[in-house]
Amino acid sequence: MESNWVTIAQQTLPRALEEVKQTVSKAGWITEKTKDGITITTNTTNDNKPLAKSEGEFNAPAQAIVNFFMNTQNTKKWSPRLKTIETLQESGNIRLIKQVLKMRWPIDNREILTVVTTFNENGLTYIIEKSVNIDNIPVAKDHIRAVVNVCGYIIEPLENNRTKVTYVNQYDPNGNVPMAIRRKVQSKLVRRLMIAKKELK
Repeated sequence: MESNWVTIAQQTLPRALEEVKQTVSKAGWITEKTKDGITITTNTTNDNKPLAKSEGEFNAPAQAIVNFFMNTQNTKKWSPRLKTIETLQESGNIRLIKQVLKMRWPIDNREILTVVTTFNENGLTYIIEKSVNIDNIPVAKDHIRAVVNVCGYIIEPLENNRTKVTYVNQYDPNGNVPMAIRRKVQSKLVRRLMIAKKELK
């Protein structure tokens, strides 16, 4: 399995990095709320899928923030539906991660299969995550494979050990989920920066 998924990841992640950059700089972001120094904004993709972004400054050094978000166990702190999260494989700084989300009846549980890595460019660190399909990792029975279309953190060191963090996400739960619920879920996903800021005081 290793050579297959690594090749897919190496092809996927650089494109995903460019998608994150383009999404963050996209025109038309609308401020939804600001709390504890974190601002949440929403937008739509060109094919009218909901987008959400959050950003703010942290009283923590950049590397501490990278370590926090790369620690998969911290995912449980902002994902109440998370049943399990597992790193299936690693190669260098690339990981293949599987998540299972336990949904409320009658919605089927969701499964997410992504590759994750970091990039360093021009003093910024990017944490990039993107859904992939791996032939020998089928979807579990009675689950639906959700898709992470765009997902990334942009971590920018500031003076005095402060750091600016921007997070953007476009998640498609797939299945028969009304658009109003999709928008609500999208907005909730990016609130993780509020949780992280409290943890990283």
